[in-house]
Amino acid sequence: KIIQYAKKLEHLATIDTLTQLQNRRGMMNHLRKLADSYSSTNYPFSLVISDIDLFKKVNDTYGHDTGDYVLANLAVILKDFMRDKGRVARWGGEEFLFVFEGKNGDYVFEELNKLKFLIEKSIFTYKDYSFSITMTFGLEEFDSNTGIEKTIEKADEKLYQGKEHGRNCVVY
Repeated sequence: KIIQYAKKLEHLATIDTLTQLQNRRGMMNHLRKLADSYSSTNYPFSLVISDIDLFKKVNDTYGHDTGDYVLANLAVILKDFMRDKGRVARWGGEEFLFVFEGKNGDYVFEELNKLKFLIEKSIFTYKDYSFSITMTFGLEEFDSNTGIEKTIEKADEKLYQGKEHGRNCVVY
């Protein structure tokens, strides 16, 4: 029973309840393990930070229940897309962090453009509302000299470059 209880507590501490994706704590634990093994394996990985473009408009126009619906259903799309590629976590609010394991930035850039297209073509229907959304992505390859936090920071800077240059894009 103690082992089951410990597993339940770990799940509660590392999984976002709305999206059922890993949360920031869970993803950081995973990234630290990847970074630690990188020094001995040189197994590449790339980090991506993204967010939903103009998400405040969804909440303001249709209500917060609709926003929650979008987050939960988008999470299904993201998790399915990341199957066999790595992981995705809800980083906070409408932000998501991806780790593409064993993949360099060039490969990830192509994959993110496929994901971007998939998202912009998806129709979200909640109650009487149907609409689409877009996302912007900032991509950075992990470098052991830079470290996890700095790599995320660089990916975040690229996300903001994408926001400043029109949104709905991948910046690498």
